[in-house]
Amino acid sequence: MLPQRFLAALAVAAVVGANLAAGTGASAQPAPVQPVDAAAKAAEHKVPEHKRSVRFDTSRCAVPDSLVSQDVALPHVGLKLRNDQPIKIVAVGSSSTAGHGASSPSHAYPARLAVELLEQWPRAQLTVVNRGVGGDRTAQMMARFDRDVLREKPDLVIWQVGTNDSLAGDAIPAMRKLILDGIDELEAAGSDVILMSPQYAPRFNESADHLLRVEAVRQAARERHVGLFRRYEIMQSWIQRDKMTFATMVSKDGLHMNDLSYACMAHLLARQVADASRAIPLVAIRPATPMPTANAMPASVMSSAPMASQQAPVAPVGTRPVEAPAVAARSVEPSAGAAPAPISPNTRW
Repeated sequence: MLPQRFLAALAVAAVVGANLAAGTGASAQPAPVQPVDAAAKAAEHKVPEHKRSVRFDTSRCAVPDSLVSQDVALPHVGLKLRNDQPIKIVAVGSSSTAGHGASSPSHAYPARLAVELLEQWPRAQLTVVNRGVGGDRTAQMMARFDRDVLREKPDLVIWQVGTNDSLAGDAIPAMRKLILDGIDELEAAGSDVILMSPQYAPRFNESADHLLRVEAVRQAARERHVGLFRRYEIMQSWIQRDKMTFATMVSKDGLHMNDLSYACMAHLLARQVADASRAIPLVAIRPATPMPTANAMPASVMSSAPMASQQAPVAPVGTRPVEAPAVAARSVEPSAGAAPAPISPNTRW
């Protein structure tokens, strides 16, 4: 059997090649989970013109380039950009995704990510959906994949995972196996995937196995060859480089982030997503050919076609811009049952 990502890249190749031929270019108690009908009515808003600018000192977010580089392409997102199609991103996770520690839902990282991606893709049709539920562990997140994630038909899923499993003492091998199974489920549904590692925060760092949890998430990303947002190392770098302190980047509970650190996280994540979306493998710009089955794949294709991980340069598709048509990005906030109570941040910016 060929790897899932290789088959996905070939599917991208067929579509893009056809265009070329045609001349087109963790919280103490989990929040109650709302039924899908209620979740579907979650507040949804467009980013107003006056709020589209980042409007904060991004120099405080600076980290080494190696921490936000990704050698795995995001072919589904890249294809949508090149074909002027709407892009949907679902952020799934626990309280760090729901926005505990932020002063309002609009300062949670998924809402900020929508703003930041508009800086990268000013003409994109973009929706970012927040499906964070405070207190969720890996198994609980996966239990709601069908309802909260797959039903949205996302092009990209950003999966924040690992913190609550550590606080609850769940077995690491079991957690890692669940993450691998979850990646398989998301990719089988046609989504690109980025895992997000746990945070660098006092309460998480007190866990005896916290570094093993971070490594388990890293290993899962490597094994399934999906993206990884290195949140633990990024927050650690902010402190080591005197960009922030625990007092300025972590809420008073010693675990959750705040407005400043969520904004910086979204700023760096948007950069990583945008760069990986441009890295469509070379196979994706070849002329369209009939899609072979895995068993009938010619040996020449097997040996010469680059994998998605090679981040091969992309030849321009005619003179068409990468960005999609001008439509405001939207951020879909968590359902009422999952939204955190506003908590004042420890810092002003």
